[in-house]
Amino acid sequence: MKPSMQTMTAVVALGSALLAGGCRTVISERAFVQDAVVNAPAGQIPVRLALDVQPGHLTVSPMLSMGRREIIDGRVDNHTDVNARGTYAVDTIRNPNGSLEFVPGANTSPYTGSNLQWKTPSITAGIGLDLPLSHSFAFSGGITYSQGDSRDLWGGHFGIGLLSEGPVLGMRVDAGMQWIPVVYSVASVVETVYEPTFSNTQYTRTGFFRDVGNKSPLGWYAGLTLNTRLPSWPVQPFVNFSLSKQRFFSFAPAVRDPLTSLFVFPAVQDAEVEASATLMLFSPGLSVPVGPSQRILLGARMAFLPGWIGSDNSLASTQGPVIMPFLQVDIGL
Repeated sequence: MKPSMQTMTAVVALGSALLAGGCRTVISERAFVQDAVVNAPAGQIPVRLALDVQPGHLTVSPMLSMGRREIIDGRVDNHTDVNARGTYAVDTIRNPNGSLEFVPGANTSPYTGSNLQWKTPSITAGIGLDLPLSHSFAFSGGITYSQGDSRDLWGGHFGIGLLSEGPVLGMRVDAGMQWIPVVYSVASVVETVYEPTFSNTQYTRTGFFRDVGNKSPLGWYAGLTLNTRLPSWPVQPFVNFSLSKQRFFSFAPAVRDPLTSLFVFPAVQDAEVEASATLMLFSPGLSVPVGPSQRILLGARMAFLPGWIGSDNSLASTQGPVIMPFLQVDIGL
């Protein structure tokens, strides 16, 4: 019995589908951040002084930071190469089964523009807790609240402090972990190299994705605070130097860009896009006593974004420092 024309057509179509995109062995995947917008506060840990430390007594520290709503344009390294016009070029191919796919074009130049925009809230409030167990060691923690993209953003931190109180100068070193909430919208590209079933030829295909979400990734902080200890002075100056690592996002692209709905994308298996920021913070200020166990701290945080600190995907920006004036009240219990 000879196969019918319909049967032969179905077999050919099935074979074409397998070769075009049905069964493939993925050789490699690379994910790139093309354009991202994140809403997140800059990490703000309360300033802790080595001044009149009372072991076993808890200090509660409400904090308020106010400033302009900053928009920081910068770059993370994992952007695709681009063509001579500064755009990521692709060609369109039509497979034997009629499906459409993207193939990378002539992208031979490194991208030098901005691909990440960070929006910080204008107001951040929080409350910190500090419990010295001795004159040289303390536990600390706290929570923060701000708003970004019309969402409530709750964060927090926990860590330890090492203290030293001299006759003139106090010093404290703090380190710990922090979680900072982020709302993100990320446009990404995934280039997949694969071999079709029954073939030894490798092909490269491009997929375009746009993912939106919110998370509270875990990061770290470390800082050094110096303050005077001169009872005859009406105020005690202090200065804080800190490094703060906060992660914006890290995920495998999953949501197809709606503008490319007619195209077939290889399924993403292991490739991820990620971005973070490593902040250098310089915070001078004054401590004003207002009672036997209370004081007010007035200061300003200046945050710098040197992209050479941290991983390759740390945000780098040529903009000046972000300045965040703050008010903190230490209440000893």
